[in-house]
Amino acid sequence: AGPTMTILETLWVTSSNYVGNAVQLSNPFGREDEAWFQGWTVFYWAWWI
Repeated sequence: AGPTMTILETLWVTSSNYVGNAVQLSNPFGREDEAWFQGWTVFYWAWWI
């Protein structure tokens, strides 16, 4: 018992959200947050330099 039900419920909710959004989030074209994820490349370059 204990937190088992909470853990299982959270697993179910997050897994279903992931599956529901996986196709949409894996498409790199026409996204509203395009500038955000493209900016991370510059961040990582700066981090390694």
